[in-house]
Amino acid sequence: LVDVTKEELLKVAADNLAKNRADYVLANDLTSIKEGQHHGYLLDHTGVKGEANSKSAIAQLILTTVAARVVNKG
Repeated sequence: LVDVTKEELLKVAADNLAKNRADYVLANDLTSIKEGQHHGYLLDHTGVKGEANSKSAIAQLILTTVAARVVNKG
């Protein structure tokens, strides 16, 4: 999304998560993407799992969240 409130961003992400029956959605506002910065929220059906402020931190957040889910299911 572009230039929306945090509340709107998270609402749209939660709606998208339910509509697509996805396990996770990464929500970000394109206005928050700047040189070396990329803010995003990772959501699942319980709500926000975490947030990160760079592409590498987002990747790490996704990796650790999914890995923890796999370990807990095993």
